[in-house]
Amino acid sequence: MTKTATMLHTLRPHIKPLQQPHPPIGVAGLSQGSDTLKLAGERGFWPLSLNLNPTYVGSHWAAVEQGA
Repeated sequence: MTKTATMLHTLRPHIKPLQQPHPPIGVAGLSQGSDTLKLAGERGFWPLSLNLNPTYVGSHWAAVEQGA
């Protein structure tokens, strides 16, 4: 970090994230059997559902498991 003083009377340097190497990554899926959620399962990302249809949301976890 090169600038440690307050800038523009309000801005200060932020603290580094506690998580190493980075905060968790979340991936959202919308469609039934979402390929994006399969990717989340494959890479260990957090799965997020963007659909309210119970049939679609029910298939989302199956897609994550398929990817894993």
